[in-house]
Amino acid sequence: MAKITFPSDWWRRHNSSDLLYELRLRFVSGAECAAVWKVLEKEHTVGETGSVLIGGAAIQHLGVSEGGNAAEVLIISGGEDALDSLGYAIEDLEEAVSKAGAAMPEVVDHVRSLERG
Repeated sequence: MAKITFPSDWWRRHNSSDLLYELRLRFVSGAECAAVWKVLEKEHTVGETGSVLIGGAAIQHLGVSEGGNAAEVLIISGGEDALDSLGYAIEDLEEAVSKAGAAMPEVVDHVRSLERG
């Protein structure tokens, strides 16, 4: 099963705790995404906005993507240990995918930027 990855140069370029990292992932179906989301909600804290909180990272359910079949989630992490937190969130998402019997989502976008104030 393929693993979720982010650009390897992010480690080398992580030179400020003001950086924010985002990975947008697409599941092949809304049903698979929903099954994975149930696992995540059961095993982790859910914030006031509905995001799953994992360490210093959050996973947001973005809903059904264009075309109406696939569904997307967004992993966001920022701060001094942003990449460690991003890694933990990825690992927990991969574990939830496995438990739900779903296909691994595809990374469709990744962003490294200064935190938005």
